[in-house]
Amino acid sequence: ASYEDVIRHPAVIACLEKGLQAHNASTTGSSMRIARAMLMVEPPSIDGNELTDKGYINQRAGLERRAELVEKLYAEQPCGEVIVLCVKGAGAEEAIAQAGIANLAGKLVER
Repeated sequence: ASYEDVIRHPAVIACLEKGLQAHNASTTGSSMRIARAMLMVEPPSIDGNELTDKGYINQRAGLERRAELVEKLYAEQPCGEVIVLCVKGAGAEEAIAQAGIANLAGKLVER
């Protein structure tokens, strides 16, 4: 199976959702909860300056290079590629805000 087939497989998505829901249940602060996530086919690129020599994510470069994915992640009506999690006690706008730039950077590092 191709990498794209694997990350689109319902069992993989269900496993990710379960893990993210467990994370959300274990956090006490709303700023630490994840509201939306995406699995990307293309990993962060050193050549695109998304990854530093030490292996850290360059958030600005990642956000700029993947602006289309960021738009999908924050869209009012997310497409099927976006995993939307129920965030206890949060309205839709608050849930989107809770995803935050820091959490988005973590989503750039899916392998």
